[in-house]
Amino acid sequence: MKPSRYLSIIGVIILVILLWRLDLGEIAQTISRIEPVWFLLSLLTIAPICLLRGLRWRLVIRSLGVKYSLWKSTRGYLMGMGLGSLTPGRIGNFVRVRFLQKDRSLSFERSLLTVVVDNLLDIVMLVFVAMLGVLILLIKWHVELVSKEWLIVLSVLAAVTVLSFIFRKRLLRMFEAAVLRAAFLVPVKHRQGFRHKVKTFNTMMKEMERSLLHVVLAFLVNLLNWAFVVLAGYLVARAFSLDISLLFVFAVVSVSAFVSALPISVLGLGTREATVIFLFAFVNIPGEVGLMYSLLVAFVTTFSLAILGGVFWIRR
Repeated sequence: MKPSRYLSIIGVIILVILLWRLDLGEIAQTISRIEPVWFLLSLLTIAPICLLRGLRWRLVIRSLGVKYSLWKSTRGYLMGMGLGSLTPGRIGNFVRVRFLQKDRSLSFERSLLTVVVDNLLDIVMLVFVAMLGVLILLIKWHVELVSKEWLIVLSVLAAVTVLSFIFRKRLLRMFEAAVLRAAFLVPVKHRQGFRHKVKTFNTMMKEMERSLLHVVLAFLVNLLNWAFVVLAGYLVARAFSLDISLLFVFAVVSVSAFVSALPISVLGLGTREATVIFLFAFVNIPGEVGLMYSLLVAFVTTFSLAILGGVFWIRR
């Protein structure tokens, strides 16, 4: 078995260490002090978060000229997330591919492209909000998570991303030409099939380009989805009676979400909690509160979605 398959254990180990170092009695007291009304209000964000993520994928699918209902796209997204949380690698993504492929009789390549673009939109948004969160923490709370040199590097990468989008047509043509020139590296018996797949991919990208409005709308939907995630974080903070601003919540949720996306944990367990505890220390919030805050926000924005996906998978 590859060593990389054990990476997810790192997050679990971190969580165990946190529980060992923190006061379990104080954690129990923290739970008992939760204001139920605010927590119940945070649970109301689950529905819009689910629907907005389903709508994002639906818009990406629509960019290929395929009509798909919001219910089916939401259900497929949640099933992929539910199964992906229990299996190694990115199995959940292939569940979505197969779900769309069978439901709409699409080719594997077209179905895969929608999932890739949907994930790419998610990653771009995650990097963007995390960078913004780092800047907010640095400027307002003087928390230097990365050096100024790294901030410059990240800014350059952001600029390159924007320029790549502006000149995407030219870059796509250059990419296709470069890949086709490298076809001699492919065994002769697979060379024709390789060239066909490259051209098919390029054709699908051009098709998606003609419906760029749907992709842009998907990005805007992703912004709205993130607003609900931050709102959930703020409502959970109120449930713990924390005297922190919405801006600080945005920064903490953004940075911790980015860290939790690293492939060294299951659903971000451990890495997210360690990040929140570290950041909360700068505003004198105890680690026990930080741990429970992180877990409750994760339940509202992540665990609940995976649970719903599991239910849909069982009842499919």
